[in-house]
Amino acid sequence: MVFISKSKKSSKGKGKATNQYDTTVKEIFEDSSEAFIQFFAGENYELDSTMTIEFPKTESRRADEVFIVNGPEGKAVCHIEFQSYNDTNMPYRMLEYVLKVHQRKKLPINQLVIYFGGDKLNMEERIKYYIGPGRYLDFSYQIIDLGGMPFEKILKQGNPKLFALLPVTERNSYRKNSEEHLTKSTDAIMNSSLPLKEKRQVLFQASLLAGLVYQEELIEKVFAEVENMINIEESSTYRRIIRKGEERGQKIGLEQGQKKALTEMLIQQLTAKFGKLSPDYSERIKEQELETLQVLVVKIFELNKPEDLEEYLH
Repeated sequence: MVFISKSKKSSKGKGKATNQYDTTVKEIFEDSSEAFIQFFAGENYELDSTMTIEFPKTESRRADEVFIVNGPEGKAVCHIEFQSYNDTNMPYRMLEYVLKVHQRKKLPINQLVIYFGGDKLNMEERIKYYIGPGRYLDFSYQIIDLGGMPFEKILKQGNPKLFALLPVTERNSYRKNSEEHLTKSTDAIMNSSLPLKEKRQVLFQASLLAGLVYQEELIEKVFAEVENMINIEESSTYRRIIRKGEERGQKIGLEQGQKKALTEMLIQQLTAKFGKLSPDYSERIKEQELETLQVLVVKIFELNKPEDLEEYLH
């Protein structure tokens, strides 16, 4: 099984409060999860079925899904944790996860942390101590630093859907020349073999990840050239959020379900875009009609500051 989760916390980077970035990487890459898992785990896993692992509501992280997989050595567990900041408690979190999962399924567990933060990787991968015979602990897992991964490695892995990761590869490169690196990333997506519809999806995913490490002004400048390609209403991420809203809204009407889903997504993305969104704007967004929310979703890349919302909010 593959256990995918993401902490809601992050550190501050480049003047942004990235701890406001609430969109899970799991949701962003749900459409290409098998390819994502195979690339990072280095195994030819085949997804079999799903199950749910729940954690206490008081914890600041959540489990998304658990996939039963068949690998070269038979059934196994691959736990993937997406991390956008350096967490000194990561080894203890991973140990907690492995115990929770192994309690449910007595299978070998391959644990990976995919780190995509702007700061240099600074986390331990092991807990080890020895008291005496039969009284010791030796626990470890693997951390994969996207910022330390060559740009070309993503290009050559054979699945253009994973090109959305390109903006956060080669940390030294995007720190040295952010515009060049981000432009090179969007060019790779635009020139890929993906159909137009899937290019829109990958560009949308890339723009979300870019928000973690690039200044918003630069993101707007680079993506302005491909903005016509980023039709959010045609992306599967958008449709999935709407579909979930419709399912939740069956008892109160489909329109209300769509409105709730759009409201949640807009608040998440505006918070990620501006680093902070005032409670006043959050409340006003919740009060808008469905039509206004739909317009805001399309116009989000044209907003330069929270005050620009005034043009659309009633």
